[in-house]
Amino acid sequence: MDAADRVRAAVEREAARLRETLDAAEAGQDLRSLARRRLTVDAALVPLHLVRDAMEMTMGGVDADLLRFLRAEWRSEPPHARWSHAGAAARARASLAAALGMDGAGTLRLRARVALLQWTGTEAPPAVDWEIEGRMSPAGPAVTARCLRVIPASDPEHVGFPLPSAGFTLHWDRDGARYDDGAGNRHAERWAADAAFINPSDLYAVFDGLRAERSGDRNCRSAATAADEAPSAATESVRTMERADGSPLRTERWSWDGSRLASVSWSQHALAVVHQAPQAAEIVTDAGDGNVSRTPHRPTSMMAVPPIEAVLQAENAPGTSMTFEMTVDGEPWAQGRIEVLPPSDPWPEDPHSGAEAGNLTRAIGMALESGAPANLALAADMAEAYLLAAEAPHVQRCAERELLARRMHAAGHADAARMLLSSRWLRDLRAGEAPAAVERWCKALDRPFASLLGEAAGITGCADEASGSRAEEAPCDLAAAGSGCEPLARCVLDAVRQTAMDGASDRALRVALCEACARGELPALDGAACSAIGAELRNALRNGLAVPLAADDGTPIDRARVLVHRTCEAAARPVVGPDLRDSMRQGWGVISAAALAALRDASQPDAVEDARRMLKATEAILGNRFYPALDALSVREPPGRGTMRDALAVRIQAALATEARRGETVARLLGPAVEADRSRSSAQRIAEAAVAAVMEEYLRWARGPGTAAP
Repeated sequence: MDAADRVRAAVEREAARLRETLDAAEAGQDLRSLARRRLTVDAALVPLHLVRDAMEMTMGGVDADLLRFLRAEWRSEPPHARWSHAGAAARARASLAAALGMDGAGTLRLRARVALLQWTGTEAPPAVDWEIEGRMSPAGPAVTARCLRVIPASDPEHVGFPLPSAGFTLHWDRDGARYDDGAGNRHAERWAADAAFINPSDLYAVFDGLRAERSGDRNCRSAATAADEAPSAATESVRTMERADGSPLRTERWSWDGSRLASVSWSQHALAVVHQAPQAAEIVTDAGDGNVSRTPHRPTSMMAVPPIEAVLQAENAPGTSMTFEMTVDGEPWAQGRIEVLPPSDPWPEDPHSGAEAGNLTRAIGMALESGAPANLALAADMAEAYLLAAEAPHVQRCAERELLARRMHAAGHADAARMLLSSRWLRDLRAGEAPAAVERWCKALDRPFASLLGEAAGITGCADEASGSRAEEAPCDLAAAGSGCEPLARCVLDAVRQTAMDGASDRALRVALCEACARGELPALDGAACSAIGAELRNALRNGLAVPLAADDGTPIDRARVLVHRTCEAAARPVVGPDLRDSMRQGWGVISAAALAALRDASQPDAVEDARRMLKATEAILGNRFYPALDALSVREPPGRGTMRDALAVRIQAALATEARRGETVARLLGPAVEADRSRSSAQRIAEAAVAAVMEEYLRWARGPGTAAP
């Protein structure tokens, strides 16, 4: 090798090292926040994609593949799909067109609201109101979507939706999209035939969600369908989808009531999304021989997206309305309602719904600038009026108040922020939401505001990032393992906070609850029973149906003890006779013991403990007025232990097999480290499956035929 060859080889080695450095930098990106932002924005865009996909299905000849953008991994290979029944695709097209009120020209109109349920850091979950019209053209579907409002509106920079809360209009077709907010702000994009997923780690825009229309794996190839049954024979058809390498991607279940579409549900496996670096590079090599090489290079990495479950439920009358729910990795993520509008109606005049949000943001800005208490109070009142007019969901109501209080506090108006939190924010909170808010702002390094939240909610201290410990709502550990009293204690505490805002009584009640928990006086109840107690207690305190805290003699701690005692009496008061209650609990005990034995046989010690706690909590409320659905019809002999153990063992083995397949899929797609993290929640999922099996067997025994005991 001569000197020139050695120089060229050295230059190529240096270029290869540079590529490796760029690839390593991209692979080292933490894209978890980007994945959550993507899921938030994409969930808000579900109604738009529903319109477009339905139009392509019914008018464009595309197979029945709704919400395709949620499964896009931005790969070049399309997935493969197969129906379980012949003719199911045609049936899906016809029933979907009827459910959405689509006319013969492929025109449809919807009004929808999608409400997100989870915060992403300090970005509040939005609720987005849409009015959408889809029209079929020779070039394909064209969608016009008008955003009427985004809630909350007090601090748009801390809302997980990147477009203005005051409303805007999107026009979207196969080649691109354009944006117009009616105030002179416009933006347009035209997309390449095969677009790429290119985002900084802290940014995901609405146009990114629409651009998924151009991902290489957007459309799928349909395999031959089994013809073992006639199209009208089944009330449900399953559409399975696999990647080009044969790995499972998604399972869809289409259910019908006769010819009417009843529901579509999706069970989507974890995704490995191909992410390209936002900044491309050009590597230039020159060995000094006059041959200059210019090679473009854009590093890629994989972004992990957890499993998604979603369901679209149609109302009884076709062409009226539908509901939508979405969970991410078992966590409730979004819910929505879609109203079908007649396509023949003219597109309404711009209602300027966003004017309310615009007026609110201007009023807040002026109030913060002036600092006058009257102006700050007026801004808080305008926020409440905005929430009332918009019929804001619970999560968005709390977020609106929290963000407005933060802006007041940041502007130096701590008293106004404290008043807003104590009089409005705290009144509407549910169990566990206050500690989560304190922890959220602690992690964002806004400890002064986190302390203000904690002060309003009676939470001492701030989250310790080093240890990961949470602030506690009470001066003791209500969540101590095995106590089972935390749900009821939190429920009583929240109900009193919403109706009696006396700080001394609040503190006294927390102490009383802790003491009652330590003495074993608080029964272990499920969420439904706790909600019933909370509703009754709030009604009693508001309407004087029970003795208020301030009416009893003695110290605040004595008054709080009386309230706790009366509440627990109401929780434990039975409505069935002792013989029937004992029979029910005996049957529940036999079936529970069989399930726990089957879990032990399957070597699931962690699941045994989780299941035992849940089963005990349910046993405690059998026969009272908070869960009448579990009541047996009559006193009867308990079920056979051996029969129950065999039946439940089959169910539990099926749950274990499902969990094993889940783990294998996650490990194959995302690697063993991610699978190890997910496996920590495996015992909880197995325990929940065992409890569900116990519930089913118990109800079969309690309601089915059998020999009643004397």
